[in-house]
Amino acid sequence: MQIVVNIIMEHIPHVEEIDLSHNKITCLDELDRLMSSCTNLHRLSLKKNKLTSPESLDKLSGMQITDLTLEDNPLCDRFRDTESYIRQVISRLPL
Repeated sequence: MQIVVNIIMEHIPHVEEIDLSHNKITCLDELDRLMSSCTNLHRLSLKKNKLTSPESLDKLSGMQITDLTLEDNPLCDRFRDTESYIRQVISRLPL
């Protein structure tokens, strides 16, 4: 993931949407580096990865993400209902 983040920061810092679906991503540690250089990033797809913890989303908290796709990650199954899931995600990504 570090290589991808480096390429984005160096070559396309004005990107508005990134699709990182189907990449077996387990943590978002590298993504917080995008916060200062990719200020136009609003849509992020992390669909079908290996994210297990809602706390992993804390790395995105400083970004202006308005459209986040997390479906088919193990963390989605940790909640008893959709409302709890949505509430937890929103609390970690305040706008």
